[in-house]
Amino acid sequence: MKLKKLLCLSSVVFASVFAQAQHLSVTEQITTYSQASVSLHKTYLPQWIQEKAEVCAKLSSSSVPSEAQQCQADIATFAHSVLSCEHSETRLQEMTKYDDELLNGMVTADGPAQIPANIQQKFDKLVQVAMKNHRFAGLLPAWSLTAYVSKVANAHAGANGQIFVSSFFWSENAVFTPDEVVAILAHEIAHVIYRHSVKLGCMAYEWVATPGLGLKEASLYFREDFSQETERGQAWSRVSQSFELEADRGSKDLLRQAGMNPDLMEQALLKLRPKNEGFSSGSHPDFDKRVLNVHNH
Repeated sequence: MKLKKLLCLSSVVFASVFAQAQHLSVTEQITTYSQASVSLHKTYLPQWIQEKAEVCAKLSSSSVPSEAQQCQADIATFAHSVLSCEHSETRLQEMTKYDDELLNGMVTADGPAQIPANIQQKFDKLVQVAMKNHRFAGLLPAWSLTAYVSKVANAHAGANGQIFVSSFFWSENAVFTPDEVVAILAHEIAHVIYRHSVKLGCMAYEWVATPGLGLKEASLYFREDFSQETERGQAWSRVSQSFELEADRGSKDLLRQAGMNPDLMEQALLKLRPKNEGFSSGSHPDFDKRVLNVHNH
C-alpha cells in the first residue's frame, strides 16, 4: 500500500496498515515509517530515526552484526509505537488513568462541589449530541462531570470524557450565566472529541524518545524538562494553543448542534478574559485571539 493512501486512512485502518508493514524487511519498515513521520509532521521522530540509523550503520561496519540488527529492530518498533499512538486503545486507557489521577487529585485537594441541576442537565444533553454527531473509534468516552471548590474560573477535560469544572462559575461572585458555563463545558467536551489529551501524551512520548515508556511516564519526564524558552517548549505551546482554538470552534459547533446559541462561547470568553489566572502556562492563546477565532468560525 502506497504511503499517500496510508496517510489518508482513518484510525480504524491504521492497525491493518501496520500489520502489513510487519511483512516488510526491517530496512523497508524503517524507510516507510520515516516517510510517514515526515508526512504526518512529527516533530522529532524523523530526526530520531536518522540519528539512530547512523548509529546502526556504524554497528553494521563493526564485528557485531547482531547488535546492528537489534538496533534496526529498535528503530522500527519505536517508530511504529509513535505513529500508532494516537489510534491505540491501550494508549487511550493509559492517558485516561493518568488524567484521572491528576484531576481527582485536584478535587481531593480543594474539595468537591455541588453542580447546579440545570447545568448538569444541559451537560448531559451536550454529551448526547456529541455521541450522535461524532464517531469515536474504539473505546467510547465514559462521560462524567465533577465540580471542585475553587475561586479560579477553570475547567479541565480528561482523555476519556472526564470533565472537571470549578465551582467559581456559579458562586456568588460569578458573572457567568448557566448557558455560558455550558458553553465552557462544550469546549471541554470538544477536547475529548478531538482526543487532545491523548495527542499531547503521544507527543511527549515521541519527544522523550525512550522506547518502552508509558504515556504517564513520558509526560512526567517531559514536564520535568519543559521550558517555554526551549525549542521543544515553544513547540509544545504552539500545539497546545492550536488545540485550545480547535476546542473553542468545536464548542460553537456543539452548541449549534444542540439547538443552543452558538455565540455563547464567545460571550463566555469575553467574561473569562479578565479572569485568566488559570491560563498562564503558555498552554492557551491570548483571549483576543480566541475571541476572534470563535467569532469568525
